[in-house]
Amino acid sequence: DGMVKVLDFGLAKALEGDAGSDPSESPTMTAAATRAGVIMGTAAYMSPEQAKGKVVDKRADIWAFGAVVYEMLTGLRAFAGGNVLDTLAAVLRADVNWDVLPPSTPARLLQVLGACLQKDPKQRVHDIADVRLAMEGVFEPPASPSGEAGVASPLQPWQRPIPAVIAALALVTLTGIAVWSLTSRDAGPRFVSRFAIPLASTTMHGMAVSPSGDRVVYAAPRNGQLQLFVRARDEIEAVPLRGTEGASHPFFSPDGEWIGFSTDDELKKIAVEGRTPVTLCQLDAHRGATWGPDDTIVFAPRNTPNLRGLMQVSAAGGEPRPLTSPPPEEGRHAWPHFGPDGGLLFFTTGPDAPLTSKRVAVLSVETGEQKTLTAGTGPAYVATGHLVFGREASLWAAGFDRERLELTGEPAPIVESVFVSTGNGAANYALANDGTLAYRVALGTSGDPATGLVWVDRQGGEHPVDVPARAYRSPRISPDGTRVAVSIGDPSPDNSDIWVVDLSRGTLSRVTTDSENNRSPAWTPDGQRLVFESDREGTLGLFLKNADGQGNAERLFTMDNTNVLVPTAWTADGDLVFTYRTVEGGYNYDVGLVSLDGERSWRPLLRAESAERAAVLSPAATWIAYSSNETGQREVYVQQFPELGRRQRISVDGGGNPVWSPDGNEIVYQGSEGRLMAVSVHPGSDMTFGNPSVLFEGTYYQADGRHYDRDPDGGRFLMIAAPPQTDAPPINVVLNWSEELK
Repeated sequence: DGMVKVLDFGLAKALEGDAGSDPSESPTMTAAATRAGVIMGTAAYMSPEQAKGKVVDKRADIWAFGAVVYEMLTGLRAFAGGNVLDTLAAVLRADVNWDVLPPSTPARLLQVLGACLQKDPKQRVHDIADVRLAMEGVFEPPASPSGEAGVASPLQPWQRPIPAVIAALALVTLTGIAVWSLTSRDAGPRFVSRFAIPLASTTMHGMAVSPSGDRVVYAAPRNGQLQLFVRARDEIEAVPLRGTEGASHPFFSPDGEWIGFSTDDELKKIAVEGRTPVTLCQLDAHRGATWGPDDTIVFAPRNTPNLRGLMQVSAAGGEPRPLTSPPPEEGRHAWPHFGPDGGLLFFTTGPDAPLTSKRVAVLSVETGEQKTLTAGTGPAYVATGHLVFGREASLWAAGFDRERLELTGEPAPIVESVFVSTGNGAANYALANDGTLAYRVALGTSGDPATGLVWVDRQGGEHPVDVPARAYRSPRISPDGTRVAVSIGDPSPDNSDIWVVDLSRGTLSRVTTDSENNRSPAWTPDGQRLVFESDREGTLGLFLKNADGQGNAERLFTMDNTNVLVPTAWTADGDLVFTYRTVEGGYNYDVGLVSLDGERSWRPLLRAESAERAAVLSPAATWIAYSSNETGQREVYVQQFPELGRRQRISVDGGGNPVWSPDGNEIVYQGSEGRLMAVSVHPGSDMTFGNPSVLFEGTYYQADGRHYDRDPDGGRFLMIAAPPQTDAPPINVVLNWSEELK
């Protein structure tokens, strides 16, 4: 409106609530500026909670104070970027570079800055008066007898105070940790004891125990994606391992200093204390990995037609090489495990399904001799001379002769109620050299849970859709808004079909009837037919079928060596935009475009070393929005279309699965912590975008892919209700379990 405003760090003053002050009258802010979802302030001095659009208080000013003092001391900004979005990303993710501070900086000031620039506001200084007291040395211990006071240093994560609520945890947990510490030592008698590590989610993708038994690492959801958590034996809680977003299937190095893990398309390692992950090769390890004493890593990529055997790569990184090459009739090799000296390699062999068809095998690394031993999966050799493996929902064991490569007795069940996946054959347990056992308690059921569909308005108000509870996935609303196409994967997600929901009558009609992994439906622009992904006829492809279920499904095209084909958008010319993932050279998502005329040839549209996916077109088909993980986490980008150019990032702190509004004036996407975010679009020859804001948040179903849609009228969103709440089975830890095994 032509007015000039001078903005300062006025958030705390406006929130103090003095009788004589009215935040709405403040010349530097409004009362609405501190609501969740509103981002306000100067990017370089914003606190992380400000950058996320969360509710803020005076601790945001304390962060800004620390940023200004840092800049005064160094001449550099604590968090800098080439533009506002890059700066906000640095505030949220980057570490402060303490090395550039002058060597003469007083130790007290270093400590104060470390406390002011804590990203978690709960760990930050709560009142600026405490800063003055700290600078005066009020909180320091008395001087030593020699007259010299202790030297302070910047607060490190492991030096932060434990909140009082943690100190009030159950005594049994503390006892378990104490026993874990005491029984890990060589001195004294070794006795068997147990404790549990609680989990917040029923979802977990792999676990490992360090060779010395002092750490358990596991992959579990955090902020909508998997991340590694580490539970040390001298800590009360598990903590997320920074830099492992999107990680799964962890495993330790023989010295316990490194953790290997898998992402969607890479094998990586990271130091136990964190730092930056190191990429080892462009193949994942979604069927297990093991790190040998000669620094060779043997791993099993996920199920693909051309990679059925085990691969090996140097722990320093390099080109992976095949280790085993099973014939097609043998199935696949998975879940490898090195014996103690690296001379023997145990693994699982057999077809993908059923679980009862899998066998435990052993390979002599020196001679190449291979033997199949017994029915089971996920083997591990124990120093007591036993071979342990999963069978049904239990752990089994048998004696093993290392010279003859044979079992020395009949296998017997030794631990009941252990989660063994009926899908990929993973036995959820891990063993340490010191005899520690960790295992995941069986879930008690398999398959995707039944859920409902629910309309959610822009204020978060819910209105359930009157349809039976089923395992709904990938809902897509028809162009006229009267029907919803979904894939339903019950009783098994591996045998899904396409269905159509009539919203006015609340009925379900089946479109496909063969249960051959029919997924990811998309409507044709006229609303008469559906395009979907299917591996019918033994080869993955995109198929077209009438939405009323009549007639046969028509194969549109097939792409070799691909295990994902998801239709996402239509161009003005009637070409189809789709996401694909090839298995050659690793697993990487890209975006393609296929013409449905003539030979139906396709070409790459968005292709890079990073993963580009979930591309959708603006209503006028002049802009394309999609997600990419080129920064290390998924973010939403927009480019011109069909001639690509003028790319802009529109998300902050992660985002994916964008959807345009019907008028093209808004893009919504899924952010972190279950939030649905909105970005305003200002069209024109030079399109511009607003800052992200939170529409609503909730515990709706989230998984790989887009599992929500927007009403053609633009005012509400179709979400999948959260699965029924169940207590997440814990990880049970058994100390000195090898004594019990004897």
